[in-house]
Amino acid sequence: MGCKLSPVVRTGSAYRFTSECDIKTRRGRELTSTRRTVITLRGEQAFELAVRGTTNGHPVDDLIIGKRIGDCPSAKK
Repeated sequence: MGCKLSPVVRTGSAYRFTSECDIKTRRGRELTSTRRTVITLRGEQAFELAVRGTTNGHPVDDLIIGKRIGDCPSAKK
């Protein structure tokens, strides 16, 4: 049980890595998961995170696009 991660490889503004995991859930179910992740920087203010893979043979695709919208507000004490 556990995960194996490949080294992160940078090509230009993209960072790539893979993961292979064998996981046991709290209910005792065993899952096998493989993922290929690409994080692409879009300048200094935005990014794209794309994940493709499978969990127990079922396809999984995620795409997250983020951008900076400003500084965090100060916490009030």
